[in-house]
Amino acid sequence: MKWLFRLQAESRDGRRNLEDLCGFAWAETEVLGNPEESFKDKAEDRGKMPSVGFRKTYLGITPDFRYWTKDQHKQLIIEAKGTPKPIGLKDRIQAQRYFMYLGDSGYTGAIVYFVPNPKEWLDWLTEIGGQSGHPFGVVDWTAQVVPRVANELLHVVAESLAQTADLLKTALRLSRTAPVDEI
Repeated sequence: MKWLFRLQAESRDGRRNLEDLCGFAWAETEVLGNPEESFKDKAEDRGKMPSVGFRKTYLGITPDFRYWTKDQHKQLIIEAKGTPKPIGLKDRIQAQRYFMYLGDSGYTGAIVYFVPNPKEWLDWLTEIGGQSGHPFGVVDWTAQVVPRVANELLHVVAESLAQTADLLKTALRLSRTAPVDEI
C-alpha cells in the first residue's frame, strides 16, 4: 500500500504525494481502512458529531477507498471516477458530503479523486471544497493507477503460473514413479 500513498496528486498548491496531502504515510500496523469502507455509526467514525446528526447525513456513505490512522484523526478519502468530467448533482452531493464529513467530525485528512481528466476534476473540486480548508487533489488514474495495478496483476499471474507449473512437474514426477493401480 505504500505505492498508493506515494502517488502524485494534482492539488491547487501543485503536485503532492497523497501521504503529504492527507498528513500521514502508510504504516502497516498504524493505518487502517479498505476499499468500499462505509461510514458507520460508531464513535470512531462520528468524531465530535452526535449520533443522530451523523446517521442523517453520513451513515452508509461509502467512498471507493478510505484509510485512517488508528485514532482516526487523520483520514484519506478516495473516490474513483471513470468519466472525463463530473456528471451532475449526484457527484456534487457526494463530494460536498466528503468535505462536510471532515469538518463535522473534527478530523483532518484529504479528499482525493482518481480520474481520467485531472484538470477538469481539480477545477470542479476547487469550486466545491476550495473554501473548506481541507486538502484535496486528483490523481490521473490512466497515467498512475492503471499501469501500477496492471504491473501488480501481471506479477500475481506470473507467480501463480510458476506455482502451477511446479505443481504439475511434481504431479508428473509422482505419476511416473507410482504403481499403475495408484494413479
